[in-house]
Amino acid sequence: MADEKSKGGDKAPAPAGDPFVELVWMLLAVFLVVTAINSVTAFLTKSKFFSNGWRSLTPSGLLSSVTKPISSLLNPIGAKFTVTSKEADLYESPGGKKIDTKKLGDKGTIVGGPVTQSGQKYWQVKFEDGTTGWINEKDIGAIVEKITPMSQMPTLIGTEVETNKEVSVYDSPGGNEIAKVPTGQKARIIEGPLIKDGKKYWHVRFDDGTEGWVEEDGLDSLFGERGPLSDKPSLIGGTVESNKNGTAVYDSPGGNIVTTKNKGAKGEIIEGPLVVDGVKYWHIRFDDGTEGWVSENDLNYVEESNANFIISFLRFLSNLFSITKFLLILTCFALVAWIVYLFRNINRLSYEQNKILYPNPTPTEFPDTKVSNPRWDRVLSHSLSANENDWRLAIMEADIMLGDLLETMQLPGETIGDRLKAIEKSDFLTLDNAWEAHKVRNQIAHEGMNHKITQKDVNRVIDLYKTVFEEFRII
Repeated sequence: MADEKSKGGDKAPAPAGDPFVELVWMLLAVFLVVTAINSVTAFLTKSKFFSNGWRSLTPSGLLSSVTKPISSLLNPIGAKFTVTSKEADLYESPGGKKIDTKKLGDKGTIVGGPVTQSGQKYWQVKFEDGTTGWINEKDIGAIVEKITPMSQMPTLIGTEVETNKEVSVYDSPGGNEIAKVPTGQKARIIEGPLIKDGKKYWHVRFDDGTEGWVEEDGLDSLFGERGPLSDKPSLIGGTVESNKNGTAVYDSPGGNIVTTKNKGAKGEIIEGPLVVDGVKYWHIRFDDGTEGWVSENDLNYVEESNANFIISFLRFLSNLFSITKFLLILTCFALVAWIVYLFRNINRLSYEQNKILYPNPTPTEFPDTKVSNPRWDRVLSHSLSANENDWRLAIMEADIMLGDLLETMQLPGETIGDRLKAIEKSDFLTLDNAWEAHKVRNQIAHEGMNHKITQKDVNRVIDLYKTVFEEFRII
């Protein structure tokens, strides 16, 4: 019954996991994760296997949603672009000396070109940081712009304001004072702003009927959350383009035509709007340097869509991947160091455990395996003699035993030296001892009595032969 209970009721404990093996698997898993990140990123970015839907999730796919090829533009000069490659070289001349390296998302304006060099098309560009040069067309993309009729853009015209201090009312921006208005008076914006001597003025009509131009810093906006009028979004500084050929540019709102612009001519809003005969006019400075007032109906407002967000997102992802991979590599090195540390401690603990479990490395019940050899007995007898000639004889006879041993191993060569050279050290653990002892024998053989030897020397050489013979169980 006791035996049955022992067999049926007692279960062997589950073997504990080997920590060394577990760490090796952990290191392998981390390595595979790092490799997977590199492989998947490269594959999704470069592979033509995936459809456009898949590629839209890659950096190039995301950029394609906010950029278009430079070659698709009717007139690329003046167009804004962004670098679409991870890195792009900037050259002193088309395909010439490299002067800078630009990164994904760096933006600029095309100012010249194209020039074809060695089958590659280059454009002269100016980046936002001021650097200029020539860049390969394949490394950049034109930023997709959002075009909105100017008449549909929200302005502050018609919104309510309130004086935040006593203000002067002028007949024109910075002109003659026509009235004083105390703090807390409400008004409606009619026109503006216009800039005079670096100050912004707004054309307003107060509730009491007073009308004129007031400095911006004296007005608070009541549109949305109350605050200084200067803090409210304005179209001043924004980009516009003419929406038809022959767009008239006037010297003043509704005044004389000073020039005309073709469709697509871009410029920057300086002032406005001003209303003349029911038509709104905006003061525009065009990219070619000309300046004047343009009817709102002839203008489109140009925005960069969501390009800035996409580009910032891609830069964030790029930095995130770089940091993640760097941290994973550091983790791998830390794990390797940890494994080495644990491996050394495991060996030490194993050694200590074996000392406890097996205090006698060689069980006493095993028979003595030493072999009695009369020839070796004679060698030892000669080495213990007080006669120097017997010492030499002991070494010579031991070397003869070494030669017989090598001959039984059927090694190539005529001499002991030749045969020792043919041996792999892994097959002959005491090979170095055999060489050292044999060299002493050669010195005795060649120099004879001139080679002085002491009994200490003899004992050392005989011990070298002994290790060899014990390895091959001759003694």
